[in-house]
Amino acid sequence: MTYGLSIWRGIVRRHPMKVCNENRVRAMPDRARLIVEEVATKYELHPSDLLGVARTRCISRPRFEAMARIRDEITINGAPPSLPQIGSWFGGRDHSTVINALRRHAELSAEAA
Repeated sequence: MTYGLSIWRGIVRRHPMKVCNENRVRAMPDRARLIVEEVATKYELHPSDLLGVARTRCISRPRFEAMARIRDEITINGAPPSLPQIGSWFGGRDHSTVINALRRHAELSAEAA
């Protein structure tokens, strides 16, 4: 299920200050948008949940997975996206939040294996 840009505009309208602005959503590469949608669908969430401010486990762990997949699967000019760039795509989060998400995702993946 792909949501397209119209759903992202709806996210911006519902959460203008908390989630992201339309320029950030447009700045997110199509592949990153697709990863967010895939992870959201896998966990039966809405993409806005992953981009939002909620910190509950049922939302933060899928957000960790989405950030890790974006870091692993996307290249911009031959390099992975920077941590501040990933953070900005996820509602203006700090680079240290992305570092923590990548670390936690690696720990959780190792525990599951």
